[in-house]
Amino acid sequence: MASITGIRLDYLTDIVNAITSDEELESILGSPLAKHIVLMVEEGEFRFRTLLPFDEPDKKYTKEVEKKAATIVQRLIKMHYPGAENMPEVK
Repeated sequence: MASITGIRLDYLTDIVNAITSDEELESILGSPLAKHIVLMVEEGEFRFRTLLPFDEPDKKYTKEVEKKAATIVQRLIKMHYPGAENMPEVK
């Protein structure tokens, strides 16, 4: 059975702006975040991928880097999404 999740666009905009302007996250994943990083949730865990031109293989991040980046993203989501304090965490 498929589940559906929604979010108000103003909250989503705030979250995206917070993520793309976070200097610590940028220092971990690279710059500019908004131009080449894809944030996905895969099997309940955040995953990050780098988009590269001309069919180059994407950059794989270590589990440690992904875990640190996921912690930052989770914090930013909770800061910018009212009611998210009680939201289950994405690992």
